[in-house]
Amino acid sequence: MFPMETKIELAVFDMDGVLIDSHSSWVLVHEHFGTDNEDSLRAFLLGEIDDLEFIRRDVERWSSIRGRVPLHEVEAILDGAPLVPGAIETLRKLGERGVRTAIVSGGLSHLARRLGEMGGVEYVHANDVEVDGEGFLTGAGVVRVPLMEKGQVVEAIQEELGVGVEGTAAVGDTPVDVTMFRRARVSIAFNPWDGTTERAAAHVVRSRDLRSVLPLILGDDQ
Repeated sequence: MFPMETKIELAVFDMDGVLIDSHSSWVLVHEHFGTDNEDSLRAFLLGEIDDLEFIRRDVERWSSIRGRVPLHEVEAILDGAPLVPGAIETLRKLGERGVRTAIVSGGLSHLARRLGEMGGVEYVHANDVEVDGEGFLTGAGVVRVPLMEKGQVVEAIQEELGVGVEGTAAVGDTPVDVTMFRRARVSIAFNPWDGTTERAAAHVVRSRDLRSVLPLILGDDQ
């Protein structure tokens, strides 16, 4: 469909499961408090609740154990998130080669911003928890990346940069990343969760090291 010589100008990455070695930054916080959100996830996937209610239920679970939850405690948990080997090196390498980079994630923005700073990422879009004037979580959420519409966020970045689908690569691992794949010529399922994600991508990479995606994005052996 597209000329093979078309250079990738923009590479968009999911965060959870792609840049961090955990399926969810939200789950990292749940693990800390000894809670889980499996029933909320099922309800969300069935369309019974929306993104904001999903976040509200997460914070409610944390608060049931901790009481008022300070933002700094959540941020400290996220600062300990394990990274996928080669994650930061991959982001930096793309920048060195002139490829603009973006993180588009339904995960928590504190971690996304931190990874963005480490990797020199230009665009970071992720979700958040609302905080009151004393620094405690209110129970409400901030949705910047609707999970089922991540492709719209990618499209907005493309429009701002003047980059089309043919100049875009997207890397994800779950069905919610499929809408990103539709906005990219080079779509990569990195250790995909399921067959839906795998079938939606132009490429499937099964590797412990994110640097394995670089030849597909850069079109060479680096």
